[in-house]
Amino acid sequence: LADTGKTSEAVAAFEAMTQEFPELPEPYNNLAVIHAAAGRYDLARALLLRAIDVAPNYVTAQENLGDLYLAMAADVYARALKLDPGNAALKAKLQLARDAGAKLRASR
Repeated sequence: LADTGKTSEAVAAFEAMTQEFPELPEPYNNLAVIHAAAGRYDLARALLLRAIDVAPNYVTAQENLGDLYLAMAADVYARALKLDPGNAALKAKLQLARDAGAKLRASR
């Protein structure tokens, strides 16, 4: 569903799966990916942490959490740069975060 653009249906399906099978990390992870793509980072983080709580060795959730933190960092740097547009350190950090994110997306 998510791959075909039926995001709301995918969310409903994954949410139902978390209720029916709370011991499975994959539905939490997949929900997190959908929410992160929509910019709902706090919700995505909570879902990934739940996936990791359920299955601490679930590498995909660990990886996605790292990717999420990188995206969150880029957003924070961008907001800070709007407050201080001439700040060279913020510009460099934002560029570094964006470059790392682009490399991560390209490697998938």
